[in-house]
Amino acid sequence: MIDFKHLIRQSEVDSHFINLTDENGNRYGRQIGKSDKVFAVLDDAGKQFEMKRHHGNQLTRCTAWFTDHGMKAGTLLTIRFDPHAATIHLLSQPPAHLPVNSPLGSVSFMHDGDYYEIQCVADGEVVRVHGFRDGKRVGSFDFPATLKTRRRPRDISRYV
Repeated sequence: MIDFKHLIRQSEVDSHFINLTDENGNRYGRQIGKSDKVFAVLDDAGKQFEMKRHHGNQLTRCTAWFTDHGMKAGTLLTIRFDPHAATIHLLSQPPAHLPVNSPLGSVSFMHDGDYYEIQCVADGEVVRVHGFRDGKRVGSFDFPATLKTRRRPRDISRYV
């Protein structure tokens, strides 16, 4: 049994897909099944849906499930995969409040046999961009770049 928690991002709500990545950036797509495989998906109430594994790390065909559950960014999912029954269980917990660092979106892709993900997170007045390769963080930067402040103010009186 595979069991992990996933925080729904705005890009997933907008496009009706689910990234199979936990809160620490670990990816589960490969463990759940090959791309294009269709799975039975059960929700909290036992209602059944069909969803499809897509590319390296996504579930697609989620529109009916997103609509039935009124999905919003910040919803915490518990995703359970039973390999013997080839069934995915989605248990949702609505957001209590918007997270301080709001997820803006992410994109996943495969290149030369490696799986990549780029995540963008709003943090105050900057957007933090994180890159992952095969589930491990490989780099980050802020956009716009955070300005570095001087330790002491510069005396400009001689120029005035």
